Amino acid sequence: MATATAIEAADTATHHIGRHLLDAVERASRAPQGRMALVLHLSHMRSPAPRAHHRRIARAVMDDAAQRHAGQVFALHNDDLLLLFRSNDAGAAITESLARLFSIDVPDPAGVTTLWSLARDAGAVRQYVRARLLDARLIPPCPSRPAASTRSTRSTRSSSTAASAT
Repeated sequence: MATATAIEAADTATHHIGRHLLDAVERASRAPQGRMALVLHLSHMRSPAPRAHHRRIARAVMDDAAQRHAGQVFALHNDDLLLLFRSNDAGAAITESLARLFSIDVPDPAGVTTLWSLARDAGAVRQYVRARLLDARLIPPCPSRPAASTRSTRSTRSSSTAASAT
């Protein structure tokens, strides 16, 4: 029983992290001037990376940038890090530093980071965040998508479970 409670607590905490990220992106998108979103794609690293030291270095650099630029860092389920921040230089210095640090470990050094201006690319940032949260099953699919196929899958599963029980 305690194990089920611990699992439920972990699921709830993970759901709140996803909701917190979506809320932060929405808040930043309401006043987008001078706001940037930077993704460090640790998930693009060659196997067996990213290792613990890659994650520690990346997090330290991103946390430092967040402090200097009134930002916030979010760790995504796929090991990528997303930084929401304010910048006058369009984030060029941070992007350049991260690309230099991780260029050896990625197949395409140009693809190690993605930088968006929220004034110009808020929709793309929202789309990226929603896609990552959907991948991790931290948010439900958009209500505009038909839910009928999900219902039929559930009823098929319960029918097959009932049939196998007899």
